[in-house]
Amino acid sequence: MANTGKIGKKVRDFKFWLSRKICFPLVSPDVIQIPMTGLCNLRCRMCSLNGSGAKDLPIDKIKNIIDQAAGMGIKEAVLTGGEPFLRHDIFDILEYCRLKGMHWVITTNGTLIDKALAQRLSLCGGGHLHFSLEGLEKTNDFFRGESNFKKTCEAIKTINSLRNKNGFTLSVGVACTVMEQNLEELFGLLEYSDAIGVDVVNFQPLLKNNFNTPERGDSEFWISSGRTGLLDEVIKKIGNYRFRHASVHQEPDLRLLNKYYLKTLSSRDWKCFGGYKTIFICVGDDGSPLVYTCHGICGNLNEVSLKGAWISDTARELRRKSKRCRDLCLQSCYSRQSSSSLLNIFRRDKP
Repeated sequence: MANTGKIGKKVRDFKFWLSRKICFPLVSPDVIQIPMTGLCNLRCRMCSLNGSGAKDLPIDKIKNIIDQAAGMGIKEAVLTGGEPFLRHDIFDILEYCRLKGMHWVITTNGTLIDKALAQRLSLCGGGHLHFSLEGLEKTNDFFRGESNFKKTCEAIKTINSLRNKNGFTLSVGVACTVMEQNLEELFGLLEYSDAIGVDVVNFQPLLKNNFNTPERGDSEFWISSGRTGLLDEVIKKIGNYRFRHASVHQEPDLRLLNKYYLKTLSSRDWKCFGGYKTIFICVGDDGSPLVYTCHGICGNLNEVSLKGAWISDTARELRRKSKRCRDLCLQSCYSRQSSSSLLNIFRRDKP
C-alpha cells in the first residue's frame, strides 16, 4: 500500500513536470488560495496591503469557489487576508472546508486569538495556523507594532495548551520574512519557535512589494550585498540545528536565498510552477472573484468556471510568461522541487 502511494506521488510529480513543459495543466493544483478580507488590524512596515480594505467576497461566493476547487481535486485551501480573523463568518468557512474534505490553512498575525477563539478553532477539524513573526520581540515589534510579539506568542501558546490537552488535529507554524533588519535573529527565532512547540518554521524571501511591484532591491528591508555572507552562515546554522519539535520548511531550498538577494537567481537554480501548483483568487474593483497568476488575470468567476479559467487560452499565455520570467520570486506557493527535474522525480527512494 505504501509503495502504491509512492508510485502515485511520482506520477503526480511527473505530470507537474510535463505540464510545465507544454504550458498546460495535466494535473489538479495542490492548493487554492482565497482572500478572506482586505482588512487588517496591524500596519506592518514591510507590507503594502495596508488594511485599506478591498471588497470582501460574500460567503456564498467563497463556498462556491471551495465547491469547484474540491471538484477539481484540490486538497488544500489557504485562507489569507488582511487578517482572516476579522471576518465574522470565518468559522463557517472553516467548517465548509472540513465538509468538503479540504485541509485549511490560515495565515494570521495571531493578535486576535484569545482562549475562546482558540477553543472554537479546536472544533474545526484538520487545519493549520501559520503565524507571522519577523524576529524576536524588539525586532518583530519594530516591523509589526508594539506588544504584538507577546500577543502572537501568547496565541501560539494558547493553541498549544489546548491541543496538547484535547488532542485536536491542528498544526502550528511560524512564517518569517528574511530581511536586512532581522538577519541576526533568524536562528534565535527558530530556537524560540521550537521551544514553544511550533511544528514548522518557514523563512520566506522578501517580495518586491505585496501589491505593487517596484524594482527589486529598492526596499530598505532588502538584504544588502555586503551581508549575504552572513545570510549563508545563518542558513548553515539553521541546517545544522537539532530540533526538539519543529522543522524548517525547505520549499524552496533556503540555500537559494543568497542568489535571490544578490539578484543572480536563474531558472537553472529554481523552476517556477506559477500557473500549476496554486490557483490564486483575488477580488476585482467591482467585487468580482478573479483567478490570477503573478502575470495577470485569467478569468472572472462570475462569467466562467474555476476550471474554465484555469485551462483557458489566457491562462496558457500567462504560463508562458511565467516560464520566460527572469525576475524570479522564490516563493513557496510557486515552488515544487519534487517536480523540477526528471532526476528529482525518479531518483531512488532511501530505504
